Amino acid sequence: MQVCDKCQKSFAEDQMIETDHFRGEELKHYCDHCFLEGARTGFHDEELDCHCGEKLVLEQPDAEVLDLAKEGDILFYSCKKIVDARKAGNFELAEALSDIHETVGLYVTQASAEYE
Repeated sequence: MQVCDKCQKSFAEDQMIETDHFRGEELKHYCDHCFLEGARTGFHDEELDCHCGEKLVLEQPDAEVLDLAKEGDILFYSCKKIVDARKAGNFELAEALSDIHETVGLYVTQASAEYE
């Protein structure tokens, strides 16, 4: 059993997500709920903003975010304007906005220096 670094509850190891908060910090272990809570805010990354001033937000559904996180993959954050256009079904506007607004992919755990 392993303890979630946020809620302090015990979970089986295969139910935990390991992350360095996208920044190469010390590894933390989170249950699904606590990881999603942190990932939605980019683990409070103050620099996770589009150049237009809007926040970059997760667009994938929670289940997909968790699957990607458990694989140590990349989570994509897009300008809120792009995400709102897609949610409204205005894919033409979303495509146009993606040309002038930001999307950033962040590794759940950054590669170690030996792989860079």
